[in-house]
Amino acid sequence: MSPAERRFALALPLGFGLLAVLLGKDNNWDLLHYHYYNPYSWLHGRSGFDVLAADYHVFFNPLLDLPFYLGSQVLPAAALTFLLGAVHGVNGVLLWRIARHVLPGARLLPAVVMLIGMLGAGSLFVMGTTYYDTVAALPIYVAIWLIARAGLVAFEGPLRRSLPILLAAGVAAGAGVGLKQTGVVLAGGIGVAILLLPGRRIPHAAAYGMGILLGVALTAGFWLWHLWQVTGNPLFPYFNDLFRSPLGPVGNNRTHHAMPRSLFEAVFWPFVFTRTPSRIDSSVRDVKLLLAYLVVPAGILFALLGRQRVRDMEAGKRLGLFLLVAGAATYAIWLHLFSIYRYLVPLEMMVPLLLVAAAGFLPLAPRAGRWAAAGLLVLAVPMQPTNPDRTPWNGRQLDRFVEVAPPAGMDLSGAMIVVPGYHRGWEPNAFVIPFFPPDVPFLRILAFDNPAERLATGFEAMATERIAAHAGPFFALVLPHAEGHVAASLARHGLLADFAGCRPLVANIGKPLELCPVRRGAPG
Repeated sequence: MSPAERRFALALPLGFGLLAVLLGKDNNWDLLHYHYYNPYSWLHGRSGFDVLAADYHVFFNPLLDLPFYLGSQVLPAAALTFLLGAVHGVNGVLLWRIARHVLPGARLLPAVVMLIGMLGAGSLFVMGTTYYDTVAALPIYVAIWLIARAGLVAFEGPLRRSLPILLAAGVAAGAGVGLKQTGVVLAGGIGVAILLLPGRRIPHAAAYGMGILLGVALTAGFWLWHLWQVTGNPLFPYFNDLFRSPLGPVGNNRTHHAMPRSLFEAVFWPFVFTRTPSRIDSSVRDVKLLLAYLVVPAGILFALLGRQRVRDMEAGKRLGLFLLVAGAATYAIWLHLFSIYRYLVPLEMMVPLLLVAAAGFLPLAPRAGRWAAAGLLVLAVPMQPTNPDRTPWNGRQLDRFVEVAPPAGMDLSGAMIVVPGYHRGWEPNAFVIPFFPPDVPFLRILAFDNPAERLATGFEAMATERIAAHAGPFFALVLPHAEGHVAASLARHGLLADFAGCRPLVANIGKPLELCPVRRGAPG
């Protein structure tokens, strides 16, 4: 890179780090529920001591959450937010470098397509937060970059040169999947493109697939083995129709609430969720995915049916077609597995590049093709961002990211704390556990019988047995004004709450929580 390019590459992480701080402090549901608790639990050996403290989310790989948790012990909240945003900005560097290979000879266009993608609604929504969808996608972008920088060697080169590239790309992509399983969407799309497009498909797909397995083992092998030992299912609670762990219901147990409800909706799904973003668990609106749905298939079709054979294409065109097919496959995998917006944000960030690549295959004169690409980029800019999962700093940038003070004056010696699960108005609360005495166990109990939310049913019996055998005092961690749900939940275990004795916790994130004394007894 030239000195100017190095300065630009450095400016991207710095700029997105600052932008993350300006957007506010992360206060998202997942952070409050398990992103802060899981690494604490792992580091302090609380598996089996607590029972479903963050419900089935305690079975997610804690490695991705570890840097944030450790950083929060020593860094001010604003500094930690800056670092999260800066890591997000590294994706911009990779996207820019990939675009340089797809658009050789173009000086400004690679930076333009990258910035339009990085400043999209989805990118801004997750940037600087613990959602991690783009953080875990970073090694998958590395995989694409490795293929892109190799040029035609990655597609048609001698196997002694191409196989190490595909293997390394697989390791990088697999590392992302191991950190966050939803990375399989983009990583899988790359694999489909390798397998479908002309070239040394079988050996290249085999090398990439082997790399995926190695990458997953690198970042998640320890956790898959832990889940296998604890539950009998290395992916617990998912795919339990294959592993049949007695601790969860038989089924794939994936969430289906964001899926299309009919074949008609599936076919026109981008139109549906662009009009109503809540259908895919989104509070933001962006037209990029809809544009890609309309343009990318056309680009693929004209590329495959054009006068030039795929194997005769120059490196930039060949890579552009590869990314178009990978993008289309990524969308198809996402639609089948999840249909949750955040999991497709890494692809949405690539859409401006895909639009320009697709325009290059349209049967247009060169000048008309450039105008078409420019028009598509203009159409890709509009968005409707929101910021519901952040809170203003209110002058507390230098405080710790998570601070909780349990109620003063409550003797927790020998205590057990029960936590009623989901009910109307329920809010996540496991983030408070690291601030209690380490010898106090937390046990989640049912608030009401909702089979859709019961993915770790075998652990419910463990909680019941632990409560029955406990000889010390009990407390309940509850939301204010939820007495009816809490009382019904406790009654399942022969427990009664003294709601008059409830005391509030003091926390700098999340919603108000209370700790209430509990005793054994039947409702009077």
